[in-house]
Parts: sequence; C-alpha cells; structure tokens
Amino acid sequence: MSPNAKPSALLRILLLADSSRAAQRLEEALQALHEPCEVSPVTAWPALDLAWLGPEWDLVVVDAGRPEAEVLDLLTRLQALPSAPLCLVLSEHPAERFALAALQAGARDVTTPGLLLPVLRRELAALRGARAAAARLATLGAEAQAQAQFLATLLDALPNPVFWKDCQGTLLGCNRAFERLLGQPKSALLGRALAAVAPPGQTLIHLEQEAALFSSPPPQACTAQWPTGEGARKDLLCFRETLRDAQGLVTGLLGVLVDVTAQRDMVHELSERQALLDVITGNLVDLLALVDAHGKRLYTSPSYQAVLGYTETELADIPTTGLMDLDDQARVAAALETLFRDGHTLDLSYRLRHKDGSWRSFEAKAALVRTARGGTPQALFLARDVTLREQEATQRRHLEFHLRQSQ
Repeated sequence: MSPNAKPSALLRILLLADSSRAAQRLEEALQALHEPCEVSPVTAWPALDLAWLGPEWDLVVVDAGRPEAEVLDLLTRLQALPSAPLCLVLSEHPAERFALAALQAGARDVTTPGLLLPVLRRELAALRGARAAAARLATLGAEAQAQAQFLATLLDALPNPVFWKDCQGTLLGCNRAFERLLGQPKSALLGRALAAVAPPGQTLIHLEQEAALFSSPPPQACTAQWPTGEGARKDLLCFRETLRDAQGLVTGLLGVLVDVTAQRDMVHELSERQALLDVITGNLVDLLALVDAHGKRLYTSPSYQAVLGYTETELADIPTTGLMDLDDQARVAAALETLFRDGHTLDLSYRLRHKDGSWRSFEAKAALVRTARGGTPQALFLARDVTLREQEATQRRHLEFHLRQSQ
C-alpha cells in the first residue's frame, strides 16, 4: 500500500502478518460482523519502513507469530509516528508478561483468535463513532470559521468604530473604522491598553464609568472628545456593554463609537439661529403670529403684549379671531381658508381689541409656511398697527372739510 492511496469511506485495516492464516481469520471475523472493511495484508513486517504509514489507516492488526521482541519493537515504532494508529495484537497463546508489555508499548488490546470477533466488534464500533465525531467536529469547525469570517467582514464593513477589551483595559480586538480613528493598524493596537494608544487629551477611557459598568450589567452611553489636530476635535458617543463568558462572568467590555460632530455643529448653528430669531422677534414692533389650518395660534411674538396689552397666558385662552370685531372675523377666516388652499400671499386689514377695550387698526400680510419634511403647513401673519396713521388721516379729512366750509 503506497502513501498516496486514496482515502475511502470504508474502515481501513492494515494487517502485519507472515502467514495467510491470520488474514483468513480476520476476514472471517469481519464477515461475521457484516462490517465492510478494506484489509491490506503486509508480510516481512519486521523490516517494514513505517515512514509511509500515514493517518489513512484506521486499525493496525499485528500477528504475533514472530519473536516477542520484534512485536514490541514494532509497537514502539508505530506509537512514535506523528499520527499513531490504533493497534491490536493477535496471538495464539499470549503470555501474561508479553500481553502487559504489549499494552505498555501502545497496543489497544492483546487477543486470541477465539476472542477476535468481540474485540473487533468493540473496536470497529469505537472507530466509527470516532470517525463520525471527527466529521461532526470538522463540520462545526468549518461553520465556526465561516461565522467568524462573516462577523469579521461585518465588523470591518461598519462605518462606526468598534473595539473590545478585557477587564484590565487591554485591547483584544477592533474593526477597520477603529484603526482609522487611531491612525494605527490592528497589529499595533491589540494587546495594549487603550490609554496607551489613544491620543493625549481624549476622554474615551472613563475608568470610573467603566468600573460602574462592570458591577452594573445595563449598557452605558457616554460622550467623548477626540482631538484631531490644530485645536479641532470630534465629539463621539460611546455605547458600551459588558462581555461575558459561558458561565455569565464578566470578561471584558465592548464599545461602539458614533461620530456626532456634525450633529454638534448643527445644534450650535441652530442655537445661534434661534438666538438671532429671539432677538429679532423680541424687538419686533409689528405683530407676528403662526396659525395652523384650523385657525389656532401656534406662536405669538412678544410685541403682542406691548401693542395690545395682553400677557402670553391671556392670549393662549383667546381664540385667534376672538380679538376681532364680527365683520372682520368672517372675512379673515375666509382669507385663511383661501391661503391654505392656494398658497398665495394675501394682504389683509382688520381691527383688534386692546385690553383696555379700545380698538386698534392693523394692516397684515399672510403667507403660507411649508415645512421641509412635508408636514402640515402653517400661516404666518405679520401685522402692523396703523391706528395712529388712520387717526391722523381722519383728522386731516376733518380739517380739510372745515377749511372748505370756511372758504
């Protein structure tokens, strides 16, 4: 049998014997077991070169027809192989001393021809079980390797930096996004403490928080600042969870980083815009109001209090048209309906009742405000108090009338 022999699904047995009688006994025992096996007899085995004997043999049966010293030497050489095969010694009348020495030399069992059948049944059943277990382990290993490769690919494809470390803070793994964040390859990061590889000034460690996390199972979220050079920095949101072993004991920590720098800049910009808007509306002389499609006021500028005398709380309890006289209410309601239907800017005039009971005249523009995400549109009213102008115009008309009468 050559070392390049193709492996078979059958159990392969190598018989080392000088006589055909041993081969016949082995064949008869296998036939009685109805066990399909491939038997390869080899003679002149004392001078056998075992270098070609590979792991493809499931069982080696040694016929002890030769001197005991040669059998023991063969067993010793077989056990010295990188993948030692399972060995049975077949002897007509094995002495107790020889059987003990053969077992010590690596034989699985020493049996007589009469007991060969039950011994083969036991050993072949064990071999098949071992082969099935090995195949199952190989399948599980391939599945585990494929799953590990999938998880590694998934982690590297994530845009967010991910890292995990043990309870002492030593980095155990990370993805490519984390490598890019630190500007170092994984080989230079793993096995080192995060505090040793992170740039000065970063606040990602949070050792006190991590200590609390190890003693308190719920996940944590914390903010961190990561310097990027020239005074600039990234704002990171770090989500952290404990890692546990099969017994549920905490073995480390997993962290996922989210870059929220753009959101920070957006919040700052919105805050600045809101501050500017507050200054504008706070010093606005005209009345500014936002009204929904049902005519409900959603916002009124502070100038309402200065011009009409009502507090914000009082205005909240008054309907939008509650300050208008009856003639203006119907006309403004119809104009509001037209605005939400057609979307065209409208010019309006109406009167509003001051808190002291007097009436003030206003000229207004009404425009439709559409939200960026397709939400419900709103109506913006910008009204100017023209009461004084109208009073002056009335006085001028009276003066002109009296002047004509005098003439």
